[in-house]
Amino acid sequence: MPRVKEEVEKLQTQYVTISTAEQREQYASDFEKEYEEYLALKKKDKVICDQFEKLRERYDKAPDKRSSEVRQINRKVRELFKQYIQDSNWCRDKERLMKLEAKLAHIKFLFKEFEKDNSGATV
Repeated sequence: MPRVKEEVEKLQTQYVTISTAEQREQYASDFEKEYEEYLALKKKDKVICDQFEKLRERYDKAPDKRSSEVRQINRKVRELFKQYIQDSNWCRDKERLMKLEAKLAHIKFLFKEFEKDNSGATV
């Protein structure tokens, strides 16, 4: 997902170091606009991750890694992976989630830097 890397680079020029309370408020507003969508996408992603996690747990508990049960688990992992990779909605949502994570993390970092730099000042 090379577009995510481009998006991160764009964010770093769009959201620069916060120097005023007004700028911080604008960034906070942008953060809030995106946060609900982020949570919804994160919830969908967790459901998918949980499917793979359950299969991993079954694999880890299998005493014989060459058993038919393990082959079945491996087959199911490949099937799920193929299903999601071929699903354009999932790919779009996953890319959007990654972009939102990058954006929100960057803004949050800028908030922390601003608060650290202005910890003694009245803002």
